[in-house]
Amino acid sequence: MNNWEYLFEDRILYRGYTYTDLVEITHRDDEKVTAKVSGTIDYRTEITFSNGQVDDMYCSCPYFDTDNCKHLAALLYVLEEIETEEIKDYSDDDFEELFNSVDDDELKKFLFERLRADPELLNKFKLKFSNKVNPAHYKSKLSDICFEDQNRYSINNFLTEDMHFLLDKGEYELVLELLDDVFPFIKDWWYYWEDYGSDGNMEEFTDITERLIDTDVHDELFEWLGDLIYAVIDDYHMDDLIELYFREFSGENELKAKEKLLDRLFDKTRNIRWIIIKIDLMPDLGYCDEEIDKFRQDYTYSEKIMQQYINSQSGQKKEELLKEAISKFDYNQGYKVQLKEYYNDLGDNENYLTVLEDLVFEYPFIEYFEELRQNYNGDWSEKRLEIFEEHKNVRRFLNECYAIEGMYDLLIDNVDNLWELDSYREILIKDYPDEVIEKYTLIATNMANRSGTPKHYRQITDILKIIRKIPGGEDRAVNLAEEFRVKYKRRPRMMEALENGGF
Repeated sequence: MNNWEYLFEDRILYRGYTYTDLVEITHRDDEKVTAKVSGTIDYRTEITFSNGQVDDMYCSCPYFDTDNCKHLAALLYVLEEIETEEIKDYSDDDFEELFNSVDDDELKKFLFERLRADPELLNKFKLKFSNKVNPAHYKSKLSDICFEDQNRYSINNFLTEDMHFLLDKGEYELVLELLDDVFPFIKDWWYYWEDYGSDGNMEEFTDITERLIDTDVHDELFEWLGDLIYAVIDDYHMDDLIELYFREFSGENELKAKEKLLDRLFDKTRNIRWIIIKIDLMPDLGYCDEEIDKFRQDYTYSEKIMQQYINSQSGQKKEELLKEAISKFDYNQGYKVQLKEYYNDLGDNENYLTVLEDLVFEYPFIEYFEELRQNYNGDWSEKRLEIFEEHKNVRRFLNECYAIEGMYDLLIDNVDNLWELDSYREILIKDYPDEVIEKYTLIATNMANRSGTPKHYRQITDILKIIRKIPGGEDRAVNLAEEFRVKYKRRPRMMEALENGGF
């Protein structure tokens, strides 16, 4: 069973694939499969086969009255998976034994019938045993897919099967022509398919393009790719093709052509990515370090270029560039971190601690706090109080600091929501079990005041379970559950959640 996706619209195929776990096959033989597929209700599906291909389909859902539905697509995906697994379970020895047991005339008869019933298989058979390739066949097939089927899965099959087959046959000029023909249709579907987490066939397209590099259409491919990139610039779907173009093709004339293309791309878009690529390319073009630095300085208004410049330097020049970046850009945390590490690697402890302390006071991140705590050589108790005062409104940060410092009396006073209690419960119940119980009780009571979904009531029950496990909390949990039973007896889903939770 193959080549059935064309029977469905793309969106139906995608939805069918998400329904495969809901398929229950009730009958299966070589000619017919029936199944129950769960949806809004259970629907009955039936598919009949002829010579291994889909012959007819039926589904009891309303959508089937107008078109093939997701339930049938789901069943076909499941059958495809079953057949794949059955083939995997069939060993090479089993295949060989079966093959050798078949009479030659019977084998030819079987093959003849299959070839006559399946035009695609017949074409592959012709190509396998003949050196002749009919370009018109492939151009016509692609045209039918793009203009009539308009099916992404059909395009995918054409790219992964037909195109690679033609590459194996050495039909490089034809493959390049077909790539040029199919690209506009792939491009038209990019934004439709990204809603479904797909790259719209660009991975397969790029793989085929890469296979053409070391062939006799190398020069034509280089020119075609350059024109394509210039025509469809600044779209992330092109990123792999752009990376391929500038990574490969290293001939002297090709490098010069790439430089000219980069200049044109930047003039057209003012996108700094083309300057970054050009700077990476300049050593291969014969530019010396001084020329590259001079060129780069004109674009240090870009953080990406500035970072690239910093990465290329060392010693005092790197320090100067980091300080320049810190003063130039509003969001300079990354540059401060790099300057801190630069001083640390240099063994300049004074400047290292100065930059680290700036980071701690500017950004309430526990990583910086811990690092300063481990390396500070003054009165730490006084310094941490300054830090707490600076970030007194950032409760998350303060809680992390209190936990690290073992200041649990401050921590228990500061936590006041479920996530925080869950995060610090284990360290707090050792010294403050009663306070933890009270805080969980308040949260559960407030949650119970609101009606909600079954999930909401399960969360309340989970809190009661936590209270029950805390030393001295078992009676509180039982009493609180009973209070809820009395007060909210008209909420059946809440009563069910309490009962299922053992209350």
